[in-house]
Amino acid sequence: MNALGNKPKVAALAAAPLLLAALALVIGLTIQPAGAASAGSSNNEYAVGGTSFMPGHLAFAAQKNPQNGSVSGYVVQEDAMGNSFSGKVTCLYTMNGDMAHVVWRIDHTDNPGAYPVGQMRQFDVTDNGQPTMGMSPDQFLDQGNCGGYSQPSCTCSKVCSGGAYPARGNIVVKGPTL
Repeated sequence: MNALGNKPKVAALAAAPLLLAALALVIGLTIQPAGAASAGSSNNEYAVGGTSFMPGHLAFAAQKNPQNGSVSGYVVQEDAMGNSFSGKVTCLYTMNGDMAHVVWRIDHTDNPGAYPVGQMRQFDVTDNGQPTMGMSPDQFLDQGNCGGYSQPSCTCSKVCSGGAYPARGNIVVKGPTL
């Protein structure tokens, strides 16, 4: 099988190290020496994670610049059929310091019929702490494509804390607490 014959999947797999580098950068930026301000008093906002859920996989990193509010990040998602799609984060909204709403645009896909380039998608995550005995307490809810049957439009000001518990992985959210 020619590995380059499936360029979108190769591109998505190539993005995985970039997500790990972004995660390492975000974690490195938030590690504070003893006596430093707590996360609740910081204005840095981010959501990062990787999880296997029914029916697929997700890896993402999203960050909001505290100086100007701009958002950066990347999402790689795979569905149960092995269709891979990925793209840039366009919105990050955090709430209560542990919940986030992420909106992103598909830039690369290996199934343009199901996941067309340019389609806007959204998901919600809740950081419920570290995995225990291999089980993640975090929550993930794929809201699907914007304008689809589950959501009339993408908004950057809502969080839904519901969703399925991921089978494996970890999600970390840091944002202002109310």
